[in-house]
Amino acid sequence: MNISGLRAALALMTRLPVGQGALPSLEAAAPWLWAAGLAVGLGAWLAAWPFAFAPAAAAAALAAWLWLTGAMHLEAVADFADGLAAAHADPVRYDTARRDPAIGGAGLAAAVAVLLARFAGLMFWAEHDRTLMALLFIPACARGWAALWPLVLGARGEGMAARLARGADARAVALAQGALLLVGFVLVPKLALAGIVLGLGWMWLLHRTTRGADGDGLGAGIEVVEAGLLLALTLGGMPPHR
Repeated sequence: MNISGLRAALALMTRLPVGQGALPSLEAAAPWLWAAGLAVGLGAWLAAWPFAFAPAAAAAALAAWLWLTGAMHLEAVADFADGLAAAHADPVRYDTARRDPAIGGAGLAAAVAVLLARFAGLMFWAEHDRTLMALLFIPACARGWAALWPLVLGARGEGMAARLARGADARAVALAQGALLLVGFVLVPKLALAGIVLGLGWMWLLHRTTRGADGDGLGAGIEVVEAGLLLALTLGGMPPHR
């Protein structure tokens, strides 16, 4: 695992300045996508903190989350949903629909549903959880899965997913995600279990629908896993403030 790939991961997954000079390849970034997620989670927590974790903190955290990522994964949700709605099991129709710059009804509904789920989870977090660990684990886990999906399923086309997976160290990616989930089971066991279910579930969906991973499938998967993990915070009652 080359630590220089962290710069590439931050450049790919966030709007954070990563300095001047040439960036390492996306293959080097793959084992570090989870670390870019830590930066996103930390930014969301810092945005919520000045609001003393009142309900407004959820809006601040969501706004920071979207700003730090450039909302690019939310756009992927819309493109992916439009592609699936038009595909009818035809990969050509899927590709045509998802590349259309106009957002269709399915894409708009999917994007709104994801945003509502994220906001609902953040509202619960701001009122009952408030821990930094939850907001660190959620985006890190989602991006760790995004590095694994094209390595396991294969990449479709020659886009971002193919560039990310081509030549990437699959062992390093798997070890990084495994270590993250192991730490999660110690510190946030409910989220770690939900992360495994959501990550494997999205992998199964990609296998059944698009027969591989493309950039929109990865971006949509990140959003869905994050939204699912935020909702998982609400399961099992209200934990004490820590």
